[in-house]
Amino acid sequence: MPTVKPPLFFNDIDGFINEIPSLDTNPSLVTNKNTKDTANKNFALLLDNYIDFYKVNFLNNNDTQNNIASEHAIWQSQINGYRIVEQSWQPKKHNGSTIFIVHGYFEHTALYAKIIFWCLNNGYRVHLFDLPGHGLSSGKAAHIDSFTSYSGILTSIIERENYPNYSLIGQSTGGAVVIDTLLSNTAFSPQKVILLSPLVRSLYWGKIRWYFYAARPFIPSIKRSFSASSHDDSFTEFLKCHDPLQAKRLPLSWLGAMDKWIKHLQMHTQQIKHDCWLIQGTGDNTVDYQYNIPVIKHCIPNIAVEFVPDAAHNLVNEDDSYWQQVAALLDKAYSHLI
Repeated sequence: MPTVKPPLFFNDIDGFINEIPSLDTNPSLVTNKNTKDTANKNFALLLDNYIDFYKVNFLNNNDTQNNIASEHAIWQSQINGYRIVEQSWQPKKHNGSTIFIVHGYFEHTALYAKIIFWCLNNGYRVHLFDLPGHGLSSGKAAHIDSFTSYSGILTSIIERENYPNYSLIGQSTGGAVVIDTLLSNTAFSPQKVILLSPLVRSLYWGKIRWYFYAARPFIPSIKRSFSASSHDDSFTEFLKCHDPLQAKRLPLSWLGAMDKWIKHLQMHTQQIKHDCWLIQGTGDNTVDYQYNIPVIKHCIPNIAVEFVPDAAHNLVNEDDSYWQQVAALLDKAYSHLI
């Protein structure tokens, strides 16, 4: 396979990240994050390359994005020892509500173009961040010791932003992060909670767990397989061959964190009583949804569960035929808020 030339922003990735405005040194960014006003032309050039490369430029008028965002912002801040990079898009016609989206394992903000567009098209401000060890945030690639590290960051962001009207969407590991955040923060009051293919345990967890405990004393990580989690073959190829922000190895520490998460959820007695929906593809070969859904129902007794027949795990990056079904379910879930 020929060598793929990395995008411009990645040629000096450390320089690009260092130029991202810091919330810690300029608190005014909380209310004025319009990066298009930056005086740093080199950063503006790299930022344009980044959002164009991942097709999350919703400011330009074209056939697919329809010029539906009035502002895109990117900033970084120190949260619980990590440099966390966050992004937001403001719709031209804002309905007054914000949706926080938490991405899945091995993913990052810029891979979520379809669901960002759905949010903007329905009038929602959308706010995402890269988890530690993912995307533009700091941390060892794809490593974490406990899922509480993820949920602690989401907690800090929700508390800092203090939006009066907000909801939460989590894909896969992001769904676990949302659940853990709400179990740990009973005062939070999201208008809506959407869990997409949420993770409790992965498929074949019994075998994986045995391998984890057998291999842990000898190796820190294993090579990532890049197995397909979507019917969109071009997306799978992009992750494997073209996305420079993809981790190439799976740290065993993350499997240990999932093992802790499974036990934590099994023993948790607190219940979530918010308006929650779970959307699950029946063709999911990544998580053990037949085990996961009853466990989640124990924590969220009134959750509405919707299935997308034959859809794969990565619902936010499914091909158009499946994504349209997911989007229709999002329309249904948000019907009284839109």
